[in-house]
Order: sequence, then C-alpha cells, then structure tokens
Amino acid sequence: MRENEISIEELSYELSIVLDGLLYYAGVAKTDLEEVANLYVECSDEALEGSDAQGVDEVIVIVEYLKQKYPQYFKKKGK
Repeated sequence: MRENEISIEELSYELSIVLDGLLYYAGVAKTDLEEVANLYVECSDEALEGSDAQGVDEVIVIVEYLKQKYPQYFKKKGK
C-alpha cells in the first residue's frame, strides 16, 4: 500500500467518528451514540424506502426518521 493511501479500517474509523458527531449535534447524548449509530445503519433502508433523496439528503432523511421513530434518544434544543 502506498504511504498516502487510507486503509479500509482507517476510513471506517473516520466515518464512525463523523456519524457520532452528526448524531451528537442532532441531539443524541454521548452515552447513546453507539446505540443510535447502530440504529442508523439498521434503519437506513427502511428510512429511505420510497424516498428519492440522494447524497446529503439521504443522511437528513435517515436522521429525521430516527427522530420520529426513536424520540427518546433526541433531546429538545434549548433544554
């Protein structure tokens, strides 16, 4: 592997951190990030069913789906 190439493991780790950050800023407590990240992966197909969202809009649709289906993990803004 060339020195400037990123391994699959490194990329997976970085994407995991990005997903945790995304969910944290969406209102998920740090203690629940792992569980909600797993839900994100598990529910992505279901959340996107019938949607024509692409790219970043897919992420938005999935997070909104999680907020509706699992509101207990998302704190209200300002609280």
